[in-house]
Amino acid sequence: MANKVLELKDWYSINNVCTKLECEVEEIAWLINKGLLSVYGDLHKERLLAYKNLRNDGGFYYAGKAQVLYSGKVKLNSFDSSLFIKRKTLTTNSVNIVSESGLEVISEDDIFDSWIYESHINKWRFFENDDRYLDFEYCLFPRKESSNAKRLADLAEPFLRALNSDGEPGEFMKQYRKDFSQYIVNTNLTFDESSIVFKAFDINKLSSSKSRRIEKVEKLEWYNSFKNKNPFKKIINIAYKQYPQLTSKELWEVIKDDSEADMALDPDCRIEEVGYDYIYLLGSKPKTFKTFENYLSKCRTFYSR
Repeated sequence: MANKVLELKDWYSINNVCTKLECEVEEIAWLINKGLLSVYGDLHKERLLAYKNLRNDGGFYYAGKAQVLYSGKVKLNSFDSSLFIKRKTLTTNSVNIVSESGLEVISEDDIFDSWIYESHINKWRFFENDDRYLDFEYCLFPRKESSNAKRLADLAEPFLRALNSDGEPGEFMKQYRKDFSQYIVNTNLTFDESSIVFKAFDINKLSSSKSRRIEKVEKLEWYNSFKNKNPFKKIINIAYKQYPQLTSKELWEVIKDDSEADMALDPDCRIEEVGYDYIYLLGSKPKTFKTFENYLSKCRTFYSR
């Protein structure tokens, strides 16, 4: 019954994706960082800033369009995923709204304090009315917040006042507050496990692709001959069975190209990066080309018997 309900959903949560793809959060992180899976978020009456890059030469010069309230789905364009595996959170200052139906325009006028231009927004600009709101990027409407330097100073100042006979914080603290900015301009939206979602269409496509890849590599005699299942050996076994005629260096390059494409040789999505003489796998130490050659040689010997 649970699977039937899952199939009817238009959107999957992180846990739903893990169930559908039979994978861990680490594998979802790999997919989104490789650009193989788009990430969406849920917002409810969030105050946002609509903006657009005015440059078309690869540079960046952002102009604000409007202050809005938005409820609905957004697509994350770029994000900080450093805490995704540990806390299932993503932070971004660039999203696109999925629908204009949840959009309420507060103001298109530049009525704001100058400090909002200390964010990534450079100026305010009037855009033609035929520019659709769907065509703009969005971020959290700029908020002025205490910096880490200010928080530290606020904690230390009472002790310094208590130590000084005049009850003042002293010249050091005064200079510290001058030297280090006491506030930051925050435009980041943070999505957590309750608000991060994925399109069911994308997940079902990945699921079908993964099933086809697994069907192709069910008989991995060399890999299965080991009691301890080494994921690196599995990749080598799959690659060798498909390209038995290639040299070790050629097969290394094939694995590298595959890791940047459809991962047909890595159905478990374990490869993070293939370098010149190292392969980086999720949850294990980097594998050297020498180790790769050694395993490949043993795999060849196994199948030549």
